[in-house]
Amino acid sequence: MPNSTYCLSFFLLIFFSFFLAGFPLSSEAADTGRKLSTSDIPAVGDKWRIGVPNKTGFPEFVNIHSGNTKGNDNVVPGFSIEVFKAVWETLALPSTRDYEFVTFDGSYDDLCCLVKDKKIDAAVGDISIVSNRTNCVDFTLPYLDSGVTMLIKVSHDGPKDMWTFTKPLSWDLWLTIISICIFIGIVVLILERRENTEADRSARKVLSKIFSLPFLSVAIPQRDMVVTNCSRLVLVVWIFLAFVLIQSYTANLSSILTVNQLQPTIPTINQLRTRYVGYQDGSFVRDFLISQFGFKESMLLPYGSVDDYEDALSKGSDNGGVAAIFDEIPYIRLFLVEYSTDYMIAGPTYKTDGLGFVSS
Repeated sequence: MPNSTYCLSFFLLIFFSFFLAGFPLSSEAADTGRKLSTSDIPAVGDKWRIGVPNKTGFPEFVNIHSGNTKGNDNVVPGFSIEVFKAVWETLALPSTRDYEFVTFDGSYDDLCCLVKDKKIDAAVGDISIVSNRTNCVDFTLPYLDSGVTMLIKVSHDGPKDMWTFTKPLSWDLWLTIISICIFIGIVVLILERRENTEADRSARKVLSKIFSLPFLSVAIPQRDMVVTNCSRLVLVVWIFLAFVLIQSYTANLSSILTVNQLQPTIPTINQLRTRYVGYQDGSFVRDFLISQFGFKESMLLPYGSVDDYEDALSKGSDNGGVAAIFDEIPYIRLFLVEYSTDYMIAGPTYKTDGLGFVSS
């Protein structure tokens, strides 16, 4: 009897657990998820038509051109295509299943529309997962994280004035130092007057000693420069003060020569709205800049390759180029691999959903 009671209790527990969890107990249970119908899968023997963007820039991601239907030529097909091939092989589909690449000359949004209209079976490449595309097609999980950020040219506005060596100290401090030197020379001359047996006490000789003694005591200090103990005490105090000034001067001069290189001026979004700004041709970044930051369409210029980026940034906004380029992080990192000296990532990073593949 107890065993039968335990079995009945266990059965009821399982039943109510399925019921509370919403487990479908019959074939008529409602299914809110999207189902893949048999019409979505090519028939046995048919090839999957995989759309890829036909782009000339950034071949590190996609390097499939018209006529190369399998990506098996001697040219590396790109990281995105390699990921797709690895996934296809991992699926271990029957040998009757095959695919071919179909290149597409157009924007990424138009490529996604081809998948939606079932003109192609899927799309692979460096396709960003954005909201307006997810409304009409499905994306795989992202195979690469991404985000939109800004690329600028580092301006090395170092000091070019020949009087740069005077800038570490202010003019009033320079005048104070000169006055102290003259004062030290006069004091030492007075203290040494009783012990000085030199017959030549001309004005020229006296002035020469007044101006040269403070500097010589710092540059080449010698014990026999002065005779009296009081003069030596004055020179010791002066040498200590000169040592402090020299250290401060060296530190300030080093800072002036390097601070502009280490901390370049980063333009703000408000400043960039009045200048020309670049983006990758065909990318969603163009709409992102217009809708999120309020850039005027006339101030946005499209570019397609790493070399185009470098040329535009080197010219600047006032000379037919741009002040900054907004693009996704993977592309900017490729740019910095080739041009790492005069350019840098600046400003915040606006997170996106990454890069993925498209299916209907």
